[in-house]
Amino acid sequence: MLHNFIIYKGLFVMEDVQQAYGRPADTSVMSIKDWVITLIITAIPLVGIVMLFVWAFGSDTNLNKRNWSKAALIIAAIVAVLYFIVFVVFMSLIFSGGSEITQGLKELENMN
Repeated sequence: MLHNFIIYKGLFVMEDVQQAYGRPADTSVMSIKDWVITLIITAIPLVGIVMLFVWAFGSDTNLNKRNWSKAALIIAAIVAVLYFIVFVVFMSLIFSGGSEITQGLKELENMN
């Protein structure tokens, strides 16, 4: 892979300038219209998830959109794992201590 060195804020920075098959990477700035369309597409159930994978791992996708898609997939995976952990904890509390909770509620009703 070829690298291009650019000067950014007085520092030499290495920037990837080619993708697979020798095509230059699309590093152009995405317009607001492009971002609005991107966000609308990702808001559509199932289509949004599929498009995130297409944009994240497609070779013809703008570099900004590709990185954003990868970050969105990572955050979605983290949220899914956290939801699963919370679900397992609450279900285990409900099934293991459910009878104790109902007994406590009955005792509170009897006190009144």
